[in-house]
Amino acid sequence: MTVIRKIYTDGKSEEGEWKMSLEQMQKFVGGYIEQVRSNIPHRALIVNEEGFLDNLPQNPQATALVAAGMSVIDHIRGNALLVKL
Repeated sequence: MTVIRKIYTDGKSEEGEWKMSLEQMQKFVGGYIEQVRSNIPHRALIVNEEGFLDNLPQNPQATALVAAGMSVIDHIRGNALLVKL
């Protein structure tokens, strides 16, 4: 999958273009991945599906990219990846 932004919980992000395997994405987010629709056309967020349960730090920058109307419990938690669809 092509990643175009790595979004960290500390507010930093990296723009670029990386081809990442499932294992690489899981390592970045720290667990099993979940795809969340983004408010940017043809883009999605890859997040840790258990970020809330694992009490990972909130990621306000990633939360701001969630598509309107999507229900997000609290905030996106943990590191996130913005990917091309």
